[in-house]
Amino acid sequence: MSTIEHDLERAPRSVLRRSLSVFVAFLLALASLVGVSQAAHATQGITSTILLGGEVYDGTAVVNEGQTITLRVQYDSSVGAGTAVTFDLGANVTLTGVPGANTAIQDVVQTGNSVTVTFRDPWPAGVNQGVFDLDFVVNDVDASVKGPITWQIDGEQSSVEVIVRNSGDQFANVTDGVAKTRTAPSNLNSFVSVDYATNTVTVNPTILGQDISYRLNVDSETARTGYTVADAPHAYGSAA
Repeated sequence: MSTIEHDLERAPRSVLRRSLSVFVAFLLALASLVGVSQAAHATQGITSTILLGGEVYDGTAVVNEGQTITLRVQYDSSVGAGTAVTFDLGANVTLTGVPGANTAIQDVVQTGNSVTVTFRDPWPAGVNQGVFDLDFVVNDVDASVKGPITWQIDGEQSSVEVIVRNSGDQFANVTDGVAKTRTAPSNLNSFVSVDYATNTVTVNPTILGQDISYRLNVDSETARTGYTVADAPHAYGSAA
């Protein structure tokens, strides 16, 4: 079952009305702390916020495979009496928790990753607005991957970009650095000869035709794309 199902009714006394308004404001403020995407939708009277848990890496929200996340839906009386609203979740999550009927909601029908919420007709007197949650689990991945979590409300799609972290994976603690290593040939001694009698070192000129392979390792604290690498031999000279 969903963890939150609330109808907010118009009370006869102004003090209670103010209390209910504060309660709604609190719910929305809480959502803003942990939500990544809040949107109004083409379906009148419906807004949604996805709650991911708050972890971020390089500006992108992070969720773990198997983690339960929540689509928090707020509705108000403008949604209309008797209206049926359908929520569809994307392929990389599995719907696990839906709301039950309440003062404003007549029934809830789930089919796989789709759930249809039908509001009562007539709309109940004194009910202004309410909140319910759709809970879903992030599906397992073979390796950590960056991609969207999507959902649709009456066919209108919304999404948020996340990193789905594979169990056991951790973000590396990386500092900026560059290292260059020769990989082939492993030994160039055959091109060098030493005459100890005259203290002379000679380099065979055929070394100029030898292909030499290098590996360049670049560590960066921040993600990079389009990294440009340029290489050139050193300018050697002799001292007088």
